[in-house]
Amino acid sequence: MGNHNRFVIGIDGRGTKTAAQLCDLKGRILAEEVGDPSNFLVIGVEQTSRTILNLIEACCVKASMMRESLLKARV
Repeated sequence: MGNHNRFVIGIDGRGTKTAAQLCDLKGRILAEEVGDPSNFLVIGVEQTSRTILNLIEACCVKASMMRESLLKARV
């Protein structure tokens, strides 16, 4: 599998907000989003998962790409 049309997304989850950044494999930022908190100890795993998935979806929409194009996700 080549690197053509492959992307990575980074998630920085915290107690006051969660940030996501979508990049291509050369490190160019394609989309950034900020959302609700994602401290699972405070809001629970279900809400944390929703927050992270919403940010991933928002970044993909902003970059006009499909979520399935992501190569790797780190939380």
